[in-house]
Amino acid sequence: MPAENPSRRLLLLIPTTTYRADPFLEAARRMNLEVVLGSDICKLLAEEWDIPLSLRLRYVSHA
Repeated sequence: MPAENPSRRLLLLIPTTTYRADPFLEAARRMNLEVVLGSDICKLLAEEWDIPLSLRLRYVSHA
């Protein structure tokens, strides 16, 4: 049986050098979606910049 209010979550994968994420984040906010950011950034910087998912996109087997 499905939950009454299922969590609506969006995984947004962004490059570290992007300046174009804001429109996507704003659209997700308007749609009441929880956004989880993922980026190809080292784990230490991800923690500092509040990016919860650090991926090593250069090494797909490790991502």
